[in-house]
Amino acid sequence: MKKYDIDELVNIKMLINNKNDSFGCEFHEDESSASIVDNHYKCTCCGVDLTPSQYIAQTKGISRIEALAYLYRVNKQSIPDWLLEQIRPNIKLLKINSDLSKICNKKLFDDTESSNNALKYLLENRSLSLDTIEKFSLGFFPKDKNFLNDLISKYGKNELLELGIISEGEFGLYSMFANRVIFPISNNMGQFCGFGSRRLDGVKKNKYINSQQSRLFNKSELLYKERGVSKGVGIITEGYMDVISCSQNEPNNSYYAALGVALSAKHVRDVLKKHEKAVICTDADNAGIEATKKFIKESLRNIDLNKVGFVLLPEKLDPDEFINEYGREKFQDLINNSINAREFISIVSNSNDEISTLESYDKFRI
Repeated sequence: MKKYDIDELVNIKMLINNKNDSFGCEFHEDESSASIVDNHYKCTCCGVDLTPSQYIAQTKGISRIEALAYLYRVNKQSIPDWLLEQIRPNIKLLKINSDLSKICNKKLFDDTESSNNALKYLLENRSLSLDTIEKFSLGFFPKDKNFLNDLISKYGKNELLELGIISEGEFGLYSMFANRVIFPISNNMGQFCGFGSRRLDGVKKNKYINSQQSRLFNKSELLYKERGVSKGVGIITEGYMDVISCSQNEPNNSYYAALGVALSAKHVRDVLKKHEKAVICTDADNAGIEATKKFIKESLRNIDLNKVGFVLLPEKLDPDEFINEYGREKFQDLINNSINAREFISIVSNSNDEISTLESYDKFRI
């Protein structure tokens, strides 16, 4: 069998779950410009032309090699040796990430001063429950040379360097995650492909950092979310803690956040694949408003903005703070009555770019 014969054996219609002759393109927004031609996913509008493995790689955010292996499994065929040789490095790196998430989760509960401070931050400062900590696999990466050496001994220097878990500097090996709370980040296959982290020493510079770019991790392609959960409305917030706290305090919806990059049309399309509606929760400050205005401008031709709602939170509150202040029912009411893009632009153009109180927000509701 030739290397890419699996692309010819798997019917791409089985992957897209659409039996119509033409349908809306998944890579920009329209009603009927995409179709299947010679087992390729093609769009006459944006020009995309994908084989089954290319389609899987694009939609699931994985490499072409991983997508080929996925197709062999879908087709209930053994993965050939030539492909196994190529995916083994990825499998090994994913295993390291999975193991590290468990190790750091256990470290969070160690009886040391640094671990106690990290746990206190999550339990008291952020009011998270132990169940929520476990659900999101939150952890702690200690600043401990012995801990680092044990990781290197077990998993290998080169592998940890490739993942960005360790770095090499003037004074030897170190980890940029040291003395930080760890947020494992999953890809669309539910695999831990990288990590986010928050420093605990009170210094504001580089408060949050993510894994470096690698064969597994591309932060511009990913959203932070709870693994394996898709319910209610897809609500897009601004950070890790928004996702975690809202999932705990208002669990009827699913929550997402971009990883320190500007929200893109692709991010929202990914949410709309799992939900009938996406709602963007914007902090009502100048930075949040300008970012949302930029998103609307750049997305006009890429997504159906009729499926996207917008919520401007008052009093410079983030979503979790709003829920704590006004309650779950009021938050759900804002989500249910989210405004559209035209209304959002109208409001921010007439409000001095800031919504200062809940009453002023209600005044602008249409």
